[in-house]
Amino acid sequence: MKLTREQGMETGLGGTVKFQQTKAGGGPGEVLGIAIAYVILAFTFASLLVAGMPILIALPVLPFESRTP
Repeated sequence: MKLTREQGMETGLGGTVKFQQTKAGGGPGEVLGIAIAYVILAFTFASLLVAGMPILIALPVLPFESRTP
């Protein structure tokens, strides 16, 4: 904001921010999303084996995706 004031612009901030803790695990929606991603990748790469590689690399990260530090 200081930078914009020095250049003659008027800026301001307002409002409130609300944070919520989310639960890990997406349930059936996450499984469906992975299946759809696999089909799209299989079509794009024209190979079922190659399409599975990004999915297999990403699966170990899923339990940690919704955690906040």
